[in-house]
Formats: sequence, C-alpha cells, structure tokens
Amino acid sequence: MGILQFLLVVLSLIITIIILFLLIIKNEEKKSKYFWIVFIGAMGWLIAFLLRIIPLNLAKSLTLVSLGIDLSDTQAVQAASHNVIVLMWGPIFAGLFEEFGRYFLISKIRDVKSNYPKGPIILGIGWTLGEIIYIYTAYLISMNTLNIPWETSAWSLVLASLFERFTVSVFHVLMSLVIFQSILEKHLMKRYGLWIAITLHILFDGLIIVWIIFFPLKNLINIWTLEMAFAFLTLITLIFVSKYWDRKIREKLSLISNEEAISLIT
Repeated sequence: MGILQFLLVVLSLIITIIILFLLIIKNEEKKSKYFWIVFIGAMGWLIAFLLRIIPLNLAKSLTLVSLGIDLSDTQAVQAASHNVIVLMWGPIFAGLFEEFGRYFLISKIRDVKSNYPKGPIILGIGWTLGEIIYIYTAYLISMNTLNIPWETSAWSLVLASLFERFTVSVFHVLMSLVIFQSILEKHLMKRYGLWIAITLHILFDGLIIVWIIFFPLKNLINIWTLEMAFAFLTLITLIFVSKYWDRKIREKLSLISNEEAISLIT
C-alpha cells in the first residue's frame, strides 16, 4: 500500500471525528468555544504523554535493576524488557497521567464543567484527536526514517489500526464522562469517577500486555482478537455509562444547591 492510501485512511478517520464534533455543536450559538475545548483536549493528551516519559523510564530502569539486570548490557535489557512487571508500568503510568490530566482540565475549564454531557464529550474528542495526530505522525516519520517499504503494510493491518482508533476514540469520550462525577464531590475519596477511569484505562492498555505475553502479535488473527477485546471492554464501559453512570451524575446535578452550582462552574 502506498503512502497516499495510508494518508487517505488516516484522514478519513480524522474527518469522521471532526464531522461528529460538528454535528454535536451544530445548534450551539457560540461554536468557537468548543473548538477551543478540542484544542485544549488535544494539548492535554500531549502534555500527559510527555510528562510521563521520564517517570515511566525511571520506573522501568529501577525494575530492571531490581531484577538483577545490568543497564549497560543492551541485550540483557532488551530481553528483560518483555518481563510482565516491566511492561505493566506502561498502562499504569498512562492511566494515572492521562486520567489525572483529564480530571484537571474538566475541573478547571468552565465551558466543560458547566455543560454536561456536551462539554466532557468534546474534550474527549480533542483528547483522542491529539493522540491520533501524534501516533500517525510518528508512524509516518518512522516509516520514512527506517526506509520501510510501504508495500509491506497490508490493508488488513491498516484496517485493524483504523478499527482500534475508532474504539479508542469512543473510550476516551467515555472516560471524560466517567470523570465528570469527580468534580461534583468535595472529598477526594468520594471522587469515584476518577478512580474508575484510572482503573479502566489501566485495564484497557493492559490488554496489550496480555496479548504480548500469551498471544504474540505476529499474525493477523491475534491482532484482530486484541481489537475485539478492546471493543468488548469499550462496549461494557458504554453500557455502564449510559445505563448507570449518566443517571447518577444527572441525579447529583439535580440535587446540588444553587450555591454549589455557582461554585462548580466558576
């Protein structure tokens, strides 16, 4: 597959998300503020990603040392890098940094926290757009830098990647809705939405670790079973949010006093 076909697939994904965003805000008078929320969401993902790089690498290095690995021995480090303990640091740090970052933005941006559910949904769209742009830009650069022939990229793998991005996009939006509950609670330990989002995010990314260990991603069947696992967890989360969590948030919003509502959105 050529580079033009690859770019067409990526652009189709981004355009689809943008169309969804425009449909959500089509009846809004001040549309510009929502474009700003999308931008903030994209920057939020990027900042959360950059902030976790150093502590993630430090945690992995300390784990390798605790396993008796000499960090100067490249082959030993590479061999031990597939240890489940080392691998799990990735999902853990992704869950912590992304969801705390998402919580911070939702709690600080007035147009997000005062407009449920539209505000969190649009922030989630921005979050996933930031990830998509970064991942595929990095992929393009690596393909050209390593001189990997584009013909080696099978359509089936590209479709699997496209399917995964759609699933992840829905998941990011759902995490924004789950976390919204946390800004309605004064006590940290009652902010269940934050802890649920962190747990779900770790589980979601942790699926990759499970497949790396038990179902090596060297054949198409294992790749697609991983995508189905992503989709299944996202579907369960969607049912949880739509059937229970959304109702819980709306009940909380209807019970808070006017004073609390004012403090919530300022």
